[in-house]
Parts: sequence; structure tokens; C-alpha cells
Amino acid sequence: MSVGSKRAKERAKRKLPDNYMQSEEEEKAYLYCVKNDIRIGPVAVEEIIGSWAVGVSLPGNHKVVHKSPEIHDKHSIMEAVYKYCIYYYNKRKQ
Repeated sequence: MSVGSKRAKERAKRKLPDNYMQSEEEEKAYLYCVKNDIRIGPVAVEEIIGSWAVGVSLPGNHKVVHKSPEIHDKHSIMEAVYKYCIYYYNKRKQ
């Protein structure tokens, strides 16, 4: 017999891990995006339970969320989110 119900296992797939430790550069890029109203974060992929894409919403039109074509699992999504933050940080600083 397995421990935990099927429903609990499904909920666990939908939760994001909270143990990702960002680097100093990633933190700096994230804070830049927050200050400049660039919203970047994980967005659940409806078709595949436990899968995530990166959602980006730019200033002036936050109702439109652009999703990344890549699909990630819960262990790699935060790394991808910070890569997008670094991208926008470097793009706007040039």
C-alpha cells in the first residue's frame, strides 16, 4: 500500500519548490524587473499536470502574458524564470 492519497500526489505535482537559491546576479536582475514593472514568473501548463512555462508580462499591457515555448518541471522552472530576468536586465541596460 502506498502512503498518501492520489489527490495529495496530484497536488504535490502542482506545487512549486521553494528551495531554489538564486545567485547574486539573478537577484539583481529580478529586482530590476520588479522595479521596472516587468512581470516574470511560472505559469502552469494546463494540458500537462506538473509542467510549467515562463510567463512574461511587459509594462503597459499586463493583461497579456507571453508564455515561453519551453516546458519545465517543478525542479527547473525557477532557474528558467531567472534566466528570463537576466535577459531583460541585460537587454534594458545596453
